[in-house]
Amino acid sequence: MEKKTPTDRRRFLKMTAGGVAGLSLVSIDKAFAAPSAWTPKMAINPNIDNMKVVCCHDTTMLSGAVMTTFTSQNNAVNASKVNTNLDEMVCRLAATASLPAPTPDQAWKILFRSSKAWTDTKVAIKVNGVNAFCMPRIAIIAKLCKVLNGFGVQGKNIIIYDGCNDASGNSKYTPYCSLTDATKVNAQVSVGNSLLGNRTPVTIEGWTNGSFTCTADIALGNVDILINLAVNKGHDRAANGYFTLCMKNHYGTFDPPAGMHDNTVPFISINKHDAIIGGNPVRQQLCIIDSLTGTIAHDPAAAPDVPPPYRLIMGTFAPAVDYLCVTKVREPIMKAVQNDTVVNSLMSYFGYANTDPQWIEFTPGQSSAGPSTDRGERPIISIRLQNGKFKSASVRFALESDLSRPVKISIYDARGYLVFDRQIPAPGANGCTLAWNGKAKNGRVVPAGTYVVKAVAGDWNRVETMRVFR
Repeated sequence: MEKKTPTDRRRFLKMTAGGVAGLSLVSIDKAFAAPSAWTPKMAINPNIDNMKVVCCHDTTMLSGAVMTTFTSQNNAVNASKVNTNLDEMVCRLAATASLPAPTPDQAWKILFRSSKAWTDTKVAIKVNGVNAFCMPRIAIIAKLCKVLNGFGVQGKNIIIYDGCNDASGNSKYTPYCSLTDATKVNAQVSVGNSLLGNRTPVTIEGWTNGSFTCTADIALGNVDILINLAVNKGHDRAANGYFTLCMKNHYGTFDPPAGMHDNTVPFISINKHDAIIGGNPVRQQLCIIDSLTGTIAHDPAAAPDVPPPYRLIMGTFAPAVDYLCVTKVREPIMKAVQNDTVVNSLMSYFGYANTDPQWIEFTPGQSSAGPSTDRGERPIISIRLQNGKFKSASVRFALESDLSRPVKISIYDARGYLVFDRQIPAPGANGCTLAWNGKAKNGRVVPAGTYVVKAVAGDWNRVETMRVFR
């Protein structure tokens, strides 16, 4: 029998007290994953702000019409552009006041951490392989594997998986990967969980009337680095917000019974689970949403049904990445319809406010501040909701330079009706703040919901989304 450390014993005793002692699919000489490892505002990476999310908008990453096969989607990707854009994204993600301009090598080493030698480090890349119409592109996987290989991670220890799918799903990556062909990605593709120890039973915090299983090597701590690589698409489950992004991606890791999909508790609790954000360093170290194409239909098997967003989105904390993808891309750009109740409460489940996430969008070649960053490097126009009937809300527009012209601020409801407008003096180098009392032009308090805030000054204009809720 494997010898336990004192930490393993304490962990096992805690788990058996919580009700998993009766599970019989795994020997008790293995430590179970705790239902929740999340503590309020715990740092996923001590050197990267959980709330920081970087988006690259580059139309040259993709060419051609909407692609309907996995092969044609990959053939349309400019892999060189994806490679350099991911480098620039991680540099912006890892930048700090003490290291404002890290090199790509420095930034990737800040992002990825292991307690083991790199040659012994095991990596799992969770993809969404439900349908060939909308799966993460191989160019993204190739770049991530190249970085990890460069650190010394062996190809045999990098596993691409989507645990709930068989050969019809994630095995589409198999032709692109090889441990012996240097022209292919140096990694392995797991059919289901076959290369990750198959499955083991786990408990989910807050959910007691059903059984879950989890990808075994992840639940048992045998994976050192977990990468969540999702796609930008809709879903038919209102309880999950009608979208399938990074958080929903782990339904493939846990594969809850179908009846549990229509409840928000597993959706949230899975992403607090020790299997995902446990470990030291934390296992899930990177979240990416492949938003080169996207779907808005409430159907996980739908083909791309809107013009391509041409974006990649990156962060370390899945709820922040998902929330900003919904509010900055899916709703204002793709015109997707979401479940506002889920979206509005998403950050609060983890102890954050909706105003906490920081969206840093750029196009290649822009200065490090970028036009959409909210970090104080540039003058800011801030529009704040101030009405005691609502929770606080605000949007900010970062200016590319000192704006010497008056700015027209307009607020529209979800139907497109103008509810408020105001012209403000030129903000200049210091920026300015506009308070909105939450009332429409007729003097009535507006209902809770999603509002579009537009700022216009000559040929300069910006649009943001403000969520108003009680």
